[in-house]
Amino acid sequence: MVTNQQSATVIWNGNPAWFVGVNKQWAHDNWNSILTQSNALAFVQSCHGNDKTGGTSFLTCCGGGVGFGYPGDSWSSPPNIQVNNNALLKRMNGKVDDGEFRSAGEAFNNMTRLDNFEIEGNQNITLCPSIEKYYPKDEENVANSGTGYFQVDTYCRNNVPANEALTFDTEGNVTIDNIHWVGSGQVNRIGYDWNGTGDFKVTVTVHYDKFQSWGATTAISHVLDYDSIAPNTEDGECYFTGGVEVAFVIDDYGSWMRKSKELKMHYLNILEPMIPMIKPYSNLQHLRTIIRLGNQQLI
Repeated sequence: MVTNQQSATVIWNGNPAWFVGVNKQWAHDNWNSILTQSNALAFVQSCHGNDKTGGTSFLTCCGGGVGFGYPGDSWSSPPNIQVNNNALLKRMNGKVDDGEFRSAGEAFNNMTRLDNFEIEGNQNITLCPSIEKYYPKDEENVANSGTGYFQVDTYCRNNVPANEALTFDTEGNVTIDNIHWVGSGQVNRIGYDWNGTGDFKVTVTVHYDKFQSWGATTAISHVLDYDSIAPNTEDGECYFTGGVEVAFVIDDYGSWMRKSKELKMHYLNILEPMIPMIKPYSNLQHLRTIIRLGNQQLI
């Protein structure tokens, strides 16, 4: 219940101060269900908000995905609350530290905290989805056929078709199919297949508004932040190519070793699996490698 009471110990202008009191059970009964279902961020910004009795506090009884508050009398002033909130939320939305600390726990652990600011709950909660990993990587050259994916760091709804969340523009002889959400209900990954011949290029467009965070049916979904830095109002784009032809000319000059380190590393994943196949046919110590991208000789 919520009560309006006069303090016996706090005096304001010579008179006992009035305060509003609310018990933990009221918070649990009125707020816990909807805040927990929607994985909300809960802030209790008062003294004693995270005092534990019987293993729970007012903050934990509010529910939510993750909560923040203060134990005992450690809360001291509204300015400090604002400093704490800004430090936390600007890391979570990428405005501070370039999106490196997007989850609640990472942001909390990498900020300066005032007045014994505390965290409760799931520290992996984010403000909105963002990229976790994807394949092929941007500008990567790939085999003629394969399976790609795009994965975000936050669970999303799967009510938007996967082929609307990811769209593909192709150049050359290549097809994209089997575009699908991996899993059902709470999802965070879209998979797809490509199959091409010769030289080709595939441009992938990631539609930010089609990745909608999972939560309560009454909540407004948060959409994808492609670059992990607010605002989240733009699509993202990357591309991959196919058509690298690799030929080996065997001699004893070690020409490959004289090529640039950067070029060597870029194509190492293509060359290494092939070297064991040709070594049995040569007694020479060195292999000279010629790489062609389409009709263009690179080395």
